[in-house]
Amino acid sequence: MNIKSHALCRGDVSAIVCRRCVVIAYNTLIHTHCPDSRSAIIWREHCMVKYSDIYFFGKVDTNNGFFNVTDEDTWNSETEVLFFASMVAFNAINSTKFYANSTLNLTEVTFYGVAQCTQDLVKDDCKKCLDEARSQLKVCCWRYKGVRFEFGSCNLRYEIYPFLN
Repeated sequence: MNIKSHALCRGDVSAIVCRRCVVIAYNTLIHTHCPDSRSAIIWREHCMVKYSDIYFFGKVDTNNGFFNVTDEDTWNSETEVLFFASMVAFNAINSTKFYANSTLNLTEVTFYGVAQCTQDLVKDDCKKCLDEARSQLKVCCWRYKGVRFEFGSCNLRYEIYPFLN
């Protein structure tokens, strides 16, 4: 069996934090959660690790993923949340590292956000992945003050507190 693996660390973490996160995530997958699996993926606060016996590099993966409401307090402006998500996604898509973080200061609250794609994608595929996250945000979660979308090829997150290093 020829296993391929991929790791993605959040763009703001140090190499030491990244390495530690990847090692813990990989060991959790192979020793605890998925010891006999030929494919698996895990998301942690600072990284994502994925492995498979099927070649997945350069392919958009929005099938393996989840969203998590991290702050259930509600917000009343869909326009502002979707604008912010679009802004941070646009910045990531147009970044050489497919990573961006941003803040949006509103009268009542400040939003902090991050968007990132795996670097095996091309720009159009990064856009497709983040567009899917924004599409899901519009359907399920724009009212919440904190949300994470984690896919196998990208992630989008915003909070009302600073969470980046």
